[in-house]
Amino acid sequence: MTGTRLLRGFAALLIFGTLSTHLPAQDILSDDLLVRDSLRPFDRLLQKQLRVWFDSMDAALTEDGTQSPEWWRTSERLNPLTVHGGTLLDYARDHAGSPEALACLAYIVDWGEGRPRELFRSACDELLASYADDPAMSWLCSRFTNAICFDEMESFLTRLRETSSSPAVQAAADFHLAELIDQALQMQKRLPVMRERFESTGALQGLPTLGHRLDRVAALDSRDLTDRRDRLLKQVCESATARPWSAKRMQGRLDYEFFEDPDAESFQQRAAGLLYETAHLRVGSIAPAFEGTLSDGRPFRLGDRRGQPTLLMFSFKGCVACEAMYPALRAVQKRYADAGFSVVGIMADENVGTVSTAIETGAITWPCVWDGPSGPIARAFRVRGHPVVLLLDGEGRIVAKALREERHLDAAISELVGGE
Repeated sequence: MTGTRLLRGFAALLIFGTLSTHLPAQDILSDDLLVRDSLRPFDRLLQKQLRVWFDSMDAALTEDGTQSPEWWRTSERLNPLTVHGGTLLDYARDHAGSPEALACLAYIVDWGEGRPRELFRSACDELLASYADDPAMSWLCSRFTNAICFDEMESFLTRLRETSSSPAVQAAADFHLAELIDQALQMQKRLPVMRERFESTGALQGLPTLGHRLDRVAALDSRDLTDRRDRLLKQVCESATARPWSAKRMQGRLDYEFFEDPDAESFQQRAAGLLYETAHLRVGSIAPAFEGTLSDGRPFRLGDRRGQPTLLMFSFKGCVACEAMYPALRAVQKRYADAGFSVVGIMADENVGTVSTAIETGAITWPCVWDGPSGPIARAFRVRGHPVVLLLDGEGRIVAKALREERHLDAAISELVGGE
């Protein structure tokens, strides 16, 4: 189980399963939030149900602490949105156009993005009817990029684009529709691994519609999706200078506060970034060349590793998910060293001393380039969270991504070095 959201597109479905034991309950159940007075009674209902949900989810774990079909069914049945979502929707309808109603609708689409049932669709209808031109919609559009629910997400963004007269909201709808399509394309490539994971956690048995949704994504025309994505991104690049609004909120609570963020990238910039990513950072692309300095002071150039398979690991000491991968990386580093394979770390630590210490203690057994927080190499690879893993062949071409478990790492590396 992981408390970090996985790549959007299928993470939303898993967030309900991982939340109970991995989000700090003392924070999510704290009353010290900017919840509007008129919404506090509803927020307290959600708090109470969150406690029931947390306890029930923990009790539904198997004896060895893993998930099961019943665990997923419990998650669905006792989820705060399942229990109180209808009350929030009724309030939003009775107070249509108000900030309080917007907060209720935001909760439904934000907390329920991976569960598009009638409640979710009704909330979308209310948003279109009362808030199509509200600048907060430029943030809410970002909640509609869950490709595992492709049809519902696509429908809302398309309808919003047709309904809104706000250039900023139209730009948001176009950009996030392109992002949704891109997530679907990436998901198509990972479906076998996803099915295996969902099967192992009991999700396929516990969530009856999940298998059908995976089949639906698999059936989408990838060529048509690619053309639509690129066309939308180029359209946004040409004219969408508006910046998205942001939101302060704690997921699971009614403390939504929307605001204009002067530091946010414009949709034009974001579209250009995604176009760059699709051209240079996807499987089959040549990875961006870079130079840096190793933790021991020696220079490093990625181009010097031509002819040798390389795994790039973007991480930092203190990243729990990153360090959980270190044993597997030590194993494959040793196992395939004779084939010229090597792991190369790109470290985001505050200072290089932390990296040097990790190498000295043996926690890290591969060379590491110190990039610093939000360093130039991470920016070139558009790293937004850690860990990020890229497997490159001898020509520097990306052959695999999102490898987390040792058996997947081993299989991908074995296939790579065995073919050379």
